[in-house]
Amino acid sequence: MRTGTAFTTTVPTPAMEAGNFSGLTAPVLDPCGGTVTGPTGCPGYTGPATPFPGNVIPASRLNPTSLALLKYFPAANTAGKPGGLDGITTQNYTTATSGGGNQNQGRRPSGPKPRHESAHIFRYTYWNVLDLPVDPLGTGLCADRCAETYNSHCGGPWLQTTL
Repeated sequence: MRTGTAFTTTVPTPAMEAGNFSGLTAPVLDPCGGTVTGPTGCPGYTGPATPFPGNVIPASRLNPTSLALLKYFPAANTAGKPGGLDGITTQNYTTATSGGGNQNQGRRPSGPKPRHESAHIFRYTYWNVLDLPVDPLGTGLCADRCAETYNSHCGGPWLQTTL
């Protein structure tokens, strides 16, 4: 059975995508203590981490891999819930998404029928579920590999009589 449901989550704001975390109450720390010694940061640095001025990470210090992954996040579409953990606005993206899948179930009573026509001494049950991938962010990342299929076969002694 396919179902629709509301999906709410937190996505980065444009300011955060640019390295601007000035809205946070907690300091954003520079693990290099302000001293970048090469393209890979500060290998071998043992000094203390220091806050980025104004909680803004300079563009030159933003990780290229992180920047590339940002394309998989949609833009915020609601005001969200302000004042979450350390001042982060949360729940700023809501969309409708689908879930569920196909379910098939069957039963077959069998075996010798005693005197009563509706009595059976054996039953076989089959259950099949196809869970479809859920993609509320619309990335398509899971479209070709996240469906799951479950199958169950069960049979055994059983006695049902109707008088």
